[in-house]
Amino acid sequence: MKPSPSPLILATLCAAALTACGGSGGGSDASTDTGASPTAPGDFRVAEYVGTWTGDTTVCKAGFPYSSKDKAYSYRMTSLMLAEKTVEVTYTAYTDAACMSKAGRVIEKYDASWSAGSAPGKTNVARVSLAFTGSSTGADGGSGLALNMMPDGKFISSTGKLLLDVDGTNLYGPAADTKMDADGFPMTLNTTSFATKQ
Repeated sequence: MKPSPSPLILATLCAAALTACGGSGGGSDASTDTGASPTAPGDFRVAEYVGTWTGDTTVCKAGFPYSSKDKAYSYRMTSLMLAEKTVEVTYTAYTDAACMSKAGRVIEKYDASWSAGSAPGKTNVARVSLAFTGSSTGADGGSGLALNMMPDGKFISSTGKLLLDVDGTNLYGPAADTKMDADGFPMTLNTTSFATKQ
């Protein structure tokens, strides 16, 4: 099983786990310190983030947080839908360590508020504040899920705040071990794991 950073790719990830034309641009470092001041809010463009992003299908992670005591699922962040006012994250859970035998899926939904972030060498970094609005679960063609709790929206981010960057068709999220700034936003991007725009 290939190790992976946080689910967002984002945001895995957010991812979870997680650079558009004329957007943030390059850099090959695995992480990017974002201690610089944010760009002016008028310069921020949410449009290049809007759309549906597919998680890295080569990444299979252990420790799905909603697993029951009797069922320890592995998982993938399979889809991230970003809109100007909402975010929807889909996780697929598997009964095996290689993510081959599907158990089901969990969808978490949030209201979203976007603002300009910063990262060295990047021009349209996003800070996203999330407010959990609900979830749904189901077998979705799998063998069925046995969860230890109803999804609570804390899986993608314990603080409800994300740092994202787009480069071409790749979406990058915060690094797994990132520190938080004074406002509670992650300070470091993960540029080795990403989601791809559909």
